[in-house]
Amino acid sequence: MNVLIIDDFDKQALKDEILLNRKMKTLSVSRSLELEKRKKNKKNNEFIKKIYKVKRIPCRVGDIVIDYAIYQQFLEKLKGFDVKTVVANQSVMLYYSKSLSDHKGELELFDLTYYFDHFESLPKAVIDYGS
Repeated sequence: MNVLIIDDFDKQALKDEILLNRKMKTLSVSRSLELEKRKKNKKNNEFIKKIYKVKRIPCRVGDIVIDYAIYQQFLEKLKGFDVKTVVANQSVMLYYSKSLSDHKGELELFDLTYYFDHFESLPKAVIDYGS
């Protein structure tokens, strides 16, 4: 089994940075637009709030950024499965099966670099090929 292992990082600094970015992006969009444009932009504000959730743990894996919290939650559900993690060009692929020869399923975590590349407190993760 090979899985991503995240290094030590300052959780509070990351949380503060996420909240600050969420607030700045939402306010800058809201204040710069007129009333009718704000209504059209409501979906954009909702998207920004979803991207910059405090529960999200953005982490750098090679050249890309993924949500480590989703990865971790999915791994918990795969106890008893053989798991293989592969860092692809624009995503991290997680392949799982009951046995090595039987391919059961896959999870693809897409690159979030566009949203989190400017963060200074991004933790880094590496693949642990373990035992």
